[in-house]
Amino acid sequence: SVSYYPFLDSNSVPKHRFVATGSLDGFWGITFGGKLTLATPIPVYSFVALPTVPTDPNLPASRPQATEPDGTWGYRSLDLQATKEFELGGIQLYGRVDVLNVFNWKNYVDVTTQVVDGNLEAEYRTDGNITGVTRTFKFELGMRF
Repeated sequence: SVSYYPFLDSNSVPKHRFVATGSLDGFWGITFGGKLTLATPIPVYSFVALPTVPTDPNLPASRPQATEPDGTWGYRSLDLQATKEFELGGIQLYGRVDVLNVFNWKNYVDVTTQVVDGNLEAEYRTDGNITGVTRTFKFELGMRF
């Protein structure tokens, strides 16, 4: 029966993702920029045993179920940058400073699942892997000619 195989949210991408960027011409010819990325958790799949064993051998003993790990955010990051350009004898020089993941948000990837009262529950493992970067400072010098 189709009821044993429900439609499930994709376990490859978050249901919602918001990305906002902006730039600003600042003082002394410095250009400032930023990017905020927010995303809901990515769903997790597992098979959950049905509460009663079916008497018909053609019926499955379990069904797939999806859930999202606890928490509002699956991914979040605020990145900021400042760039200053200089002219030196027909050569364009620039310096750039980046701060990635300004608030050092931990974007966990590994998930632990369990079945409670026939429902799949998931939570992020705080001792597991993360996606993206921890707070990172980058300094860059370059030239264009």
